[in-house]
Amino acid sequence: MKYYISINSWNLLESFVTESLSPFAFYNKRNFGNNLSRYISNANDKINFLILSTRDNGEDYTIEIDESILDKTYIKPIKNLKTLFTYSNTIYYKVGQVAFRFASQSLLETFISESQILFEVKCIEKYQSNFFIKEVKGKKPSVILQRFGETFSFEQQEFIYKDNKFNLIKGAIVGYVRGELTTSGCEDQKLITMIKDIKNSFTGLNTQIMVNDIEVQNPETYIIKLRECKKLFYDIRKEKTNNFDILTQLFMEIKNLSSMRYAELIMYKSSDWNLTYDKLISQKQNLEFQICQIEIENLSSTYKCNFLGADNKQ
Repeated sequence: MKYYISINSWNLLESFVTESLSPFAFYNKRNFGNNLSRYISNANDKINFLILSTRDNGEDYTIEIDESILDKTYIKPIKNLKTLFTYSNTIYYKVGQVAFRFASQSLLETFISESQILFEVKCIEKYQSNFFIKEVKGKKPSVILQRFGETFSFEQQEFIYKDNKFNLIKGAIVGYVRGELTTSGCEDQKLITMIKDIKNSFTGLNTQIMVNDIEVQNPETYIIKLRECKKLFYDIRKEKTNNFDILTQLFMEIKNLSSMRYAELIMYKSSDWNLTYDKLISQKQNLEFQICQIEIENLSSTYKCNFLGADNKQ
């Protein structure tokens, strides 16, 4: 059997931080996760349940949950509502037993894009094969939720304690694995440093010319660095690449263009530029004064005409 939870994009995104979804009240008390509403207004921040439905109610975002990952003890029917149930525990995602429906391709693409700029969201890729697109029309549960108020859960503190323990262990495992996957040895660090040095050198060429009046100095140094990077890359990866050859060719083109730009700037740059600058400032001030005089004369003429016209009418 499948259950469905309607949710908005921000709360769905936040759930991928911990790979779990909890009743709203839990987020006020446990040591992780954001205090976010799931179809419940801020005035109802003591509600200790999630709303499960036996049918998709047609929001833009819906979580489809297999009942095998739910504790049936905490699934309670809602009076006079045959398709809706409350669930007073945290739901932990499990690959293959949860799916995520998006109403359109654009919503799915936007969701993934947002996840890539949030450091805390680490598990999107793990569940991405369970994302699917389908537009469903139905009654929004947010309207139905207004019909019943707060509930009290005696087990809440126990659930929150388990959530904290689970997230602590899970966070440690994820942190360790990611650290192992992204760690690099001395040779890798050396290669990265050399590439960054070349990048900074390339980007500084135009600054040297435009600000410091310095032509490209010692171009052979850049060529040597690129050759060293190419050799080090091969020693580490054991694979050939022509990327550094392309960079060498690009550098020579940039160097030639920079030399031409430098020569052109030197031709037009005066040795007494301070004097030229002062002269231009003086001309600017003179023009501003002339414009001001014209404006004053025009305003005075207009005022005089208006005044005489009014006097004649009298």
